[in-house]
Amino acid sequence: MGAGSAIIAGLAHLVFKTVSHSSVLPHVIFFAIMGLAQIWWGWQFLKQKQRSELFLQAGTAINGGFALMWLLTRFIAPPFMIKPEGFEIVGWSVAALQMIALVAIFVEKTKNKSHWKLQLMEIVIVGFVVVGTTFALYGGGMIGESFFPDFMSSSGHHGGGHH
Repeated sequence: MGAGSAIIAGLAHLVFKTVSHSSVLPHVIFFAIMGLAQIWWGWQFLKQKQRSELFLQAGTAINGGFALMWLLTRFIAPPFMIKPEGFEIVGWSVAALQMIALVAIFVEKTKNKSHWKLQLMEIVIVGFVVVGTTFALYGGGMIGESFFPDFMSSSGHHGGGHH
């Protein structure tokens, strides 16, 4: 279930978000990379019988980071846009898929382990890293506005409601 939700979220980013943000090249690149990362991770989750801690942490970073970025850009303007994006059904749906992937990661990490509290603590620590990385990416995008002012969107929303 976690693999499928990550793959569907990735397809939504790769197919729909690159099109709906086509007027802002940095967004197209960001959504394409995001979508490919989620599809790759979901596919690997399906293929692997034994999943390493690093692989599960990468899944937490990919799915958790993108869900956090979605939430962040509902309240503050994303890089290259003048206002925050709205809460719409597509965005909620993709964020929900990313959360399902996170639950699947937690289940995988705690499966057959008696120390589930330690696994939860590790996920929380990785979560803090995800938060820091998300804000660093956001900050990098904001700095990018200075170097690439031609990519600024005159509107605050490109449709779809996600990121």
